[in-house]
Amino acid sequence: MKKLKKLYGNKVAITNSANLSKINWAIFDILFILGGDTVKLHKALDNINFKLESLKSDAILIGDNAGAFLLSAYYYDANVGKFRADKVNFYKGLNLQSQIITIAHTNNSRYVNQKLIDQTEKFAKKIILRV
Repeated sequence: MKKLKKLYGNKVAITNSANLSKINWAIFDILFILGGDTVKLHKALDNINFKLESLKSDAILIGDNAGAFLLSAYYYDANVGKFRADKVNFYKGLNLQSQIITIAHTNNSRYVNQKLIDQTEKFAKKIILRV
């Protein structure tokens, strides 16, 4: 992040949940949402009534891990570790029009196993989403 600030100066705003409500979302050309706790991040954005419609119509959206989840139509939250997918909760994301549900960390068994993939694919098929 410091490199971005160095390269672009005041054209880059780096934020966290503490100052989300002070941001004028309509001025940005690019929105990059990082990873972390997806549910917590979603709640923080909900608390300020953030909507993708607040952005410029031609804004570029980039999501990494939790950010990619939020930029999908739906996302999941499940236990970490070998019990992953014993209980999977699905939530509406910020971009219902995308008709996508994202599975992140597919190459890391700490976060994803076949059971989780199967449950996500079953959910996606049920409500007609692309995985």
